Amino acid sequence: MNLILPPSSPRILSVDKFVSYGYFTGTATAFQLNAAFCIAEGWVETEIGTFAVPTVATGTFPNVTPNTLITSPLSRLISIKSVVLHELWSNNVERLISGTAYITDYDNGLFFINASPGDVSACSGCRGSFGGIYKATIAIEAGFATGSTVGNPTFELALCLAADIALQQLIDRGLAQEFEVFEKTIQIGRSIITKSDRHIYNTAIGNSARAQFVRNLLVPFKSGGVGKLGR
Repeated sequence: MNLILPPSSPRILSVDKFVSYGYFTGTATAFQLNAAFCIAEGWVETEIGTFAVPTVATGTFPNVTPNTLITSPLSRLISIKSVVLHELWSNNVERLISGTAYITDYDNGLFFINASPGDVSACSGCRGSFGGIYKATIAIEAGFATGSTVGNPTFELALCLAADIALQQLIDRGLAQEFEVFEKTIQIGRSIITKSDRHIYNTAIGNSARAQFVRNLLVPFKSGGVGKLGR
């Protein structure tokens, strides 16, 4: 499926909610806050493998034929809104055929597609030989029910913390990354020296201890066979 872009406007976060969880807007402009909120929601959705609230995304799936099992890049499917099969002719003209879908695994995003029985879609300009169906355009509705995320303090805290990381990167790069520092004392001959090592976490939203905390907060929202959104 084609890349699903981060939201262009926040669907859960707001300035009031951000401040109510104890975070500060500082010198950030309204545009910077909006960008940070969108980045945070995109990060979190990448981590959990689906949308934070019910959302419809349309994508193109290549190399499919009728009666094909599709693995969606999204977990927690709600419904398949539409299926259009693309039939290619030798003169490079397409015939669009309506399709049907049957979800076999809502949590892990698996569903079958097939051509609609008795489809009589016309093809204006089709000439030459029939090349077969080679891709499908599918509209998928997926995500958590609003009550599972909006108003859930664990989920909202993860969003606010992610937004704070993004905002600090926008207004003060020096505050965006954090390290764990380990000190160890070693003896070399008669000399005793103290050495400091810095350790950074590698997470979906960047390298910092705070980013790892966001990831830990989101563990309960990840399904066992989480989708590949953004991965």
